[in-house]
Amino acid sequence: MPSFTAIRRLSLRLALLAIATIVGLHFASAHATLIETTPAIDARVADSPAFVELVFDQPVELLSARAVELGGGAAPSYVGGTRAGTNLRLYFGAAFAPGDYAIVYRAASADGHPVQGTLRFGVGAGQPIAIRTLASGDPEATYGWLAVAILVRFSITVVAVVVAGGFLYALFIAVLGVTYRSAAPRLACLGAALSLLDIGVRAAFLADAAPLGLFDPGLWRFGLMQEAGIARLAGVPGFLLIAFAWAYGASRALGIAGTALVLLSIAGASHVTGPSPRWFGAAALVLHLAAVLFWFGAFAPLIGALTRGGGASLPEIRRFARRMVPALIVIATTGTALLGVQVGSLQGLLASDYATPLALKLAFVVVLLAIAAANKWIRTPLLRLDPQRGAWSLARAIRIEGAVALGALGFATLLAYTAPPRVLGLTAHSGLHLEAAKDDAQTAIVAGAAAVAAVTLDPARAGRNRLLVSLSDADDLPMPGVNLAARFTREEGGAAPLTFALHDMGGGDYAASPIELPGTGAWRLTLIVERPDAETIHLETEVTLK
Repeated sequence: MPSFTAIRRLSLRLALLAIATIVGLHFASAHATLIETTPAIDARVADSPAFVELVFDQPVELLSARAVELGGGAAPSYVGGTRAGTNLRLYFGAAFAPGDYAIVYRAASADGHPVQGTLRFGVGAGQPIAIRTLASGDPEATYGWLAVAILVRFSITVVAVVVAGGFLYALFIAVLGVTYRSAAPRLACLGAALSLLDIGVRAAFLADAAPLGLFDPGLWRFGLMQEAGIARLAGVPGFLLIAFAWAYGASRALGIAGTALVLLSIAGASHVTGPSPRWFGAAALVLHLAAVLFWFGAFAPLIGALTRGGGASLPEIRRFARRMVPALIVIATTGTALLGVQVGSLQGLLASDYATPLALKLAFVVVLLAIAAANKWIRTPLLRLDPQRGAWSLARAIRIEGAVALGALGFATLLAYTAPPRVLGLTAHSGLHLEAAKDDAQTAIVAGAAAVAAVTLDPARAGRNRLLVSLSDADDLPMPGVNLAARFTREEGGAAPLTFALHDMGGGDYAASPIELPGTGAWRLTLIVERPDAETIHLETEVTLK
């Protein structure tokens, strides 16, 4: 039975780590949040926009803005902006020529927090510039960088498990051996280098860069325009702080600060925090990662303790087993919550590309739990009854557990590059079913010889709308990975058609938000489906704006 002093010390350590992480979450998410843009993020518009509009969830003061042509060409100069409530309008001195652009802005919220980000959009004909995942993009062009990106991300996670997870073990369980303490600083420095490399590799994947693209400074600037790139940058000092912590005798203050930064870096580079409230998803993800690091990071120290001490390591083994109980509860509860954010419904999961890697990851987790249960109820008692045989059996089982954990981490890394079922806060759906977000949204089924689309226009009023399309082929199978555009033509008045590119969200689902439709009355909606090595499909229907 642990003494009151031991319980108090454990509680203090947990509180320090929690405070450091929560403070980081506060500074990462307390500032104003961008909720809407014109043009829409990653949209492609037919003509140069007259202005760029940013809508936040609270008033902000614009500090600076500039336009960048992503192909290296010239971009219009920023000449000024106006503010109306939470809306910022940015004006530029010339029209945007056909091409892909990024608007890099910096603002300050009312409480003084800096707000910076990037709005990307395209002008004129061309391919959509949305973030690539396994469910979108040209596989032949992207799989080279995709493989490198997955490998680098996986390596960062493994290094974090060893150095940050090992620090948590030293913090809560027992002092580690000399070999571990001497290797940990070098591994932590490797983690810092990999975090930097991941910024460029991820940018190369998104930009479909040439093989030597990492030597282009513009590619790194593009990487730092992404939220994931900024998050990865936070991991550099995090790993370095952990390196110093190990180098100076596992310093608690440095280790706690470094571990918190590494956790925030991994969480920020992930897409699983979900829609609002984002703080809930971020907090759940950080807690989940912390518990996983503690579990997986204990494998090497436990094997070392069994190898060195044999039966004498029994108290350390039991201490770890006791403290793994709350860690497993945290993993289960936060994992379930995050799964709900990502999936929403079983139907949506089965209709997406997310299902297979998720199922394989969960299969590895089930095997891990089975091994852990056998270790606790069979091999740990054997360690007490027969120290030599028990230590050998338990060490071998933990080695197997570590190998299985690598498989679980591998599929978790793959999920980071697979489009989840959720789309703009809506759960995924299959084939022809698309649930309207509001009662006044307009839904229609458009059938053709080669494709069928379920279309929802929300709220189907003059002004800003959201367009959602679920596309399937003649066999009622989802059609992901196509270029889909929507053209709106007024039945009266002779106004020029309006064309919007839809983003591929995986599983045959596409979305464009916001789109501006001026004027009430009847509109002709034409869906243009461009498929690789196949004829373009046109699907037509009518919508009425109130």
